[in-house]
Amino acid sequence: MSMVRIEKGKDLIHKDDAQEKLEIILQGRVNMIVGDEVIPLDTGTIIGIAACEKQRYCYDYIAAEDTVLMEYPYKQVADLEKLFAEQPKYATVFPMAAVKQANTVLNYYGKRTELAKKLYSMGVGMYRDYKYLCSKYDLTEKQLMSMEHLVPLEQSYILEEWKQGYFQALAGKDMQSVNAFLGTDFAVGIGTMLYAGKVINEVLAKMEGVRDYLHYWQDILLEEGGDDLFQIYFDLEIRATRKGADTSDIQQRMEKLMEFIHVSELYDEKFVRERFIEYEGYDFTAIPEEEIEFLLTDTQRVHKKGSGVGLVNVNNRIKILFGEKYGLHIESELDEGTTVSIRIPAIIYSEENRKKFENTSKSGCS
Repeated sequence: MSMVRIEKGKDLIHKDDAQEKLEIILQGRVNMIVGDEVIPLDTGTIIGIAACEKQRYCYDYIAAEDTVLMEYPYKQVADLEKLFAEQPKYATVFPMAAVKQANTVLNYYGKRTELAKKLYSMGVGMYRDYKYLCSKYDLTEKQLMSMEHLVPLEQSYILEEWKQGYFQALAGKDMQSVNAFLGTDFAVGIGTMLYAGKVINEVLAKMEGVRDYLHYWQDILLEEGGDDLFQIYFDLEIRATRKGADTSDIQQRMEKLMEFIHVSELYDEKFVRERFIEYEGYDFTAIPEEEIEFLLTDTQRVHKKGSGVGLVNVNNRIKILFGEKYGLHIESELDEGTTVSIRIPAIIYSEENRKKFENTSKSGCS
């Protein structure tokens, strides 16, 4: 046996290599790579137990940080029997390290499965609410075709509660309490190790289905092309704001969606940050250029407050009094605000001009 120091980022073991050793993490952390899933293994975990059945490593292992390992030669079960006979203390250390790894993998699988279920619920719930809000604000729905095909995760493998409970209970025991039966019967310890490796392989073989489900359906919430729930809610808030509606219902659901996207860790952090900044920095009060002209001509627009005809009437009265080149001028710029300017001719005050203006006003605005 020997102690080995591995720098962060270095490969420890490559998948499909012949197994020649078992390693216990004394210090640091190692990432177990299963496809593109990364399962962190902490201090006290054994590396290589999942390979014991096949005598070949089933996964890649990379140092997540500077790590110290204790290596033990291993090619067959007889090597464990010899080690335990020569060093009885390891008859407890090794099985417990295997139990800890099995517990870590089972917990990881359970969390990923639960995440897949929450992704489905989030997608269905948010799309249902979107349809309701479109109806509430009398706005046209924008279809998200992918939602028409969203289905829940099909689990061909159900993790029995007793398996999870078994390894969780054992992992929670202190070394002294388990030494009473593991340290006195090497067969029990070796059996525990081999069973832990078997369960790890069994669970991780089914991880692919969960992984594929998450990778395929995560795009319904947030995807590169913007054809997602985040975007249609963003657009809905813009359109509802322009109608002068109270958009607090939309904002609450956007907060819920953004929180899920953040905690799920399914998405690239930079991409998420860019999309969130776009939404959070958007000036919903800005008036689109194509709509400005209607503010001064359309009296049928729906407004949050007032009759909505004030701007139209003022603009019309100024034109009647002073001519078509005068009136209101509206400018609106994103993140800057909206400016309304009044253009009227400069008239030098005199008694004659005053009487003329009053007469024109009475005749033009009666």
